[in-house]
Amino acid sequence: MSIPFQNFMLLQRQLISRTLICMMLSAHYLFAEAAQPDKSEQVAVSQAAISQEVLVTKEMRAALQQFVSHYAGNAKAKPQHIYIASVKTESGENTLYAYWKEDQSILLMNFFTQAVEEEGLSWLHHKARVDLKTDVVATEAEMSGSNYLVTRAWADNIIQACRERGQVLVFKAMPRRNKSALKPH
Repeated sequence: MSIPFQNFMLLQRQLISRTLICMMLSAHYLFAEAAQPDKSEQVAVSQAAISQEVLVTKEMRAALQQFVSHYAGNAKAKPQHIYIASVKTESGENTLYAYWKEDQSILLMNFFTQAVEEEGLSWLHHKARVDLKTDVVATEAEMSGSNYLVTRAWADNIIQACRERGQVLVFKAMPRRNKSALKPH
């Protein structure tokens, strides 16, 4: 059984592309895990230290548009409001957070620096997002060593900072691209 040379080259390019994507996602995940503050270490937010100047790049907007389009659910016809604020924690770090009003979630914006392949959206949804309906508990004692749960006080501080002093972006969910459009021809 012989494979024509052109088909072999196409298969080789596809294999290399997929390998590179897997390597990039793996590296992103590893570095992001190391860089991401452990949510179980609830760092108090200083309300006085919230920066009003938030630099939202074109790439960040594209990443958020892609994420909203993928996860807006049944609200695709409704505008989606995302409030972004730079918050200075007691440890002195400035961190960008976003409150996605319609999704009832907080996004860790340091992971939304550019659009990603579709496989990366799931990672963002599970690792760079706090679901306010399921990931919030009343006290630190209820966290029981969890690295994804946050306290109600922490979530309320972030939401307040984003809504009061953050930059609001309004998105409309765009139709998703056909997966076959992503494959090389």
